[in-house]
Amino acid sequence: MVGVATDLDSGHGDIADFERDELYVYAASQWGRVEIGENDGPGDTLSFHAPQVGLGQVRGDFARYSGSVALLSPYDSRDAAKATYLSPPVAGLRVGASYSPEFEINGDDPVPTRRLIQTDVVELGAQYVRPFGEWVAGVSASYIAGEADPATTRGDLESWGVGAELRRGPLVLGAAYLDRGRSNLLLPAQSETEWNAGAAWMGGRWEIAASVAVSEETAADVARYGVGGEFSLTDNVYLRADVVLIEERPPAGADRDGAVGVLEAGLRF
Repeated sequence: MVGVATDLDSGHGDIADFERDELYVYAASQWGRVEIGENDGPGDTLSFHAPQVGLGQVRGDFARYSGSVALLSPYDSRDAAKATYLSPPVAGLRVGASYSPEFEINGDDPVPTRRLIQTDVVELGAQYVRPFGEWVAGVSASYIAGEADPATTRGDLESWGVGAELRRGPLVLGAAYLDRGRSNLLLPAQSETEWNAGAAWMGGRWEIAASVAVSEETAADVARYGVGGEFSLTDNVYLRADVVLIEERPPAGADRDGAVGVLEAGLRF
């Protein structure tokens, strides 16, 4: 089977300067799936982490107004053009690999330190899923590597993470630990780490989720606590809402705490 897939203006990635649109061709058979184009790699698609609904909770639209989003999964090449292979599930195990010649954000910025340019980006991911009584349990691991353009004075991509997920009907529990290293950070930044966890109920006309992410970052240690949901008034009209609490603990100076609430009404076609 071959085809073309596109996903326009979806997700919340623009908050963190990530690309949002996807366009790629694919071929699938009993031997697996090959994708070529602008899409997420296995470092993201095979990683388990805190679940999201609606506006995203700790990795959501709140960061348009204050604070910064959680990573949730290892720092990767996002929607950069790449070639990807995903194996078929074999006894619950699925693996994937991708290669991107270049991952670029703000590549034409006149100030080199504002550019994010990584070359020869490789993503590796693995996911194992099995039934466990009335639950379905899964674990994941991923690793991403790339080389930064020296002119940007940013760190090479070197990020990894492990995650787990439990599902039972509409209930989803997820958690992850990840190490960003110094990926795309201005040197001499320190390595960043994060753990996140959450729960979600995804079923029927409404969905709700709560999540937490705690990061050890160069500028400050940051904790984010989010709760939110989505309710479909009709097949075409929905409401979404999030409340996110933010605690920042810089190495020097006063602590910074705050809260952001977001309400959205929308149409879908």
